[in-house]
Amino acid sequence: MNKISIHIKDIIVSICILLVSVVTYYFIDQSFWLADLVLSITDHNHFLWPTLYFGTFSLIVTAIILVLVNPFKTNILIAAFIVGFGGMLLHINNYNFSHISNYVAILGNGFYLIGAIIAVFIKMKSNKKFNMDSGADAPPPVN
Repeated sequence: MNKISIHIKDIIVSICILLVSVVTYYFIDQSFWLADLVLSITDHNHFLWPTLYFGTFSLIVTAIILVLVNPFKTNILIAAFIVGFGGMLLHINNYNFSHISNYVAILGNGFYLIGAIIAVFIKMKSNKKFNMDSGADAPPPVN
């Protein structure tokens, strides 16, 4: 396969990962169980509950990316870019939190991007650990 077809496959898989992330967010958000749980834990603290709520969604996006990138052998950077920015644009289009406060606007509108960035860092860290453990960088044995 040539490079163009590989990138098209990465883009298609990344869009599917984005759709899985959006549908997951929609179902969890519309069921209200997570919001009720976070509100009860934080006792309606207006600073803490959005942080926990959208932080949880960032971690869910991270997990979805990491779980779906490996089986399809998708480029993590392409997937992170499409899921991060695509999700952020879709979310801003439907729910714009810019009128509340700066940090809630960043968390509420950017949790896809935050989750994608976390996924890239985790993938890079795991690849570095794998390379160190595999002995790929080790010098050849001396006879």
